[in-house]
Amino acid sequence: MISLAIVCLYGALTAVARLLAMLNHRNLPNLIGILLVALATSCVSHVTPFVSPASQTMSPQGPLMMRLAFIGDTGEPSPGEPVLMALQKWAGRDAKNTRIVFLGDNIYPEGMTQASYQEAVAKIRPQVESVRRSRASAIFIPGNHDWAKGGPQGAAATARQVAFLKAQAGNVATMLPDDQCPGPVHLDLPEENPVVRLIILDTQWWLNEPAYNTCNVSENQVFADIEELCNSDLPIFIASHHPVESMGPHGGFFDWQDHLFPLTRLDNRLWIPLPILGSLYPLYRKSNPSVQDIEGPRYQQLKNRLLRIADRSPAPLLSFIAGHDHSLQVFKGKKPGRYRLVSGAGSKKKITAVGDNQNTLFAHGTSGLMSIDIRKNPVSNKNQVWLHVIEPGQPPNMEPRIVYSHVMVPAR
Repeated sequence: MISLAIVCLYGALTAVARLLAMLNHRNLPNLIGILLVALATSCVSHVTPFVSPASQTMSPQGPLMMRLAFIGDTGEPSPGEPVLMALQKWAGRDAKNTRIVFLGDNIYPEGMTQASYQEAVAKIRPQVESVRRSRASAIFIPGNHDWAKGGPQGAAATARQVAFLKAQAGNVATMLPDDQCPGPVHLDLPEENPVVRLIILDTQWWLNEPAYNTCNVSENQVFADIEELCNSDLPIFIASHHPVESMGPHGGFFDWQDHLFPLTRLDNRLWIPLPILGSLYPLYRKSNPSVQDIEGPRYQQLKNRLLRIADRSPAPLLSFIAGHDHSLQVFKGKKPGRYRLVSGAGSKKKITAVGDNQNTLFAHGTSGLMSIDIRKNPVSNKNQVWLHVIEPGQPPNMEPRIVYSHVMVPAR
């Protein structure tokens, strides 16, 4: 923490010195004020785990009824990617009762376009192999990069990924929705005596230019279908690529490194101090959010309608879970039994800064995944839902570590 403070102070002093040299006295107060605001909202990225005192931690008990393992933004795997190894080992502990969900951006940077097909295959194959070796089964959800960044090749790239998974991994993995439509697709799991409902959405469909969407459906009908599926007494998890809450870059958070050493986000060797220029991009992005940022107008419409559905649902537990921001985050909702989860840390090369707000229960800027375990409590004989945050272990065994556990409301 001392070294971090020194770095931040150095950046602030350097910025002020440059401003004094460059600016006239009339503009100086305004620009120094902007710089101080930028720096005041930085220097707090959670490189070590943040855990709120409001978290409910106990030791899980009882037999496992169903496990959902959520991992996002896995589309740039390193050789021997540690988080994929952790996923494989964690899912393999009870493969029969485990379903893995990849939360989008399965292939960087533009999905499975025709021009990048071989590169795309090389990136998705390690993910499929981790599922195969775990002996569990998996669902892949498309993200904005799978849609070729929302461009004109997006629908074809997504359809190509669907076809690849059917041909190469049909017995262990599939993509849902598989028709370039927004969904919802739902699964009550396990098929016999279900204990949890999984609702899957392709949220990038909402953020695409309408001309690039090949599926012509009514948005109102889609929301009506989601609301109908949320009318359930099962615990519900709505899985998509885009989160409804985040304290990462897509939620408007940038840390000291973004402001002072912005080139490290392109290459982690470029520790070149640019304290003034570095602040321009975060400040611009906060005031002019992209279509992929939560504050973007189209994104806001999607988020607000989904949150209203969640508030009206009678389900004892309803949680959104997504990727998009490359960190691990747990937020509580306004009502009991409402949560917002971000599990977009599926590649150690892609990790980004993460902060916290008044709703944060857990935040960590590192690679990992999340697991939802439904267990039958041996004392009450009722099902309970547990959230675990899993991070890669240490060599040589690389056994996955539970770094955070939280008991959500009893399921039934």
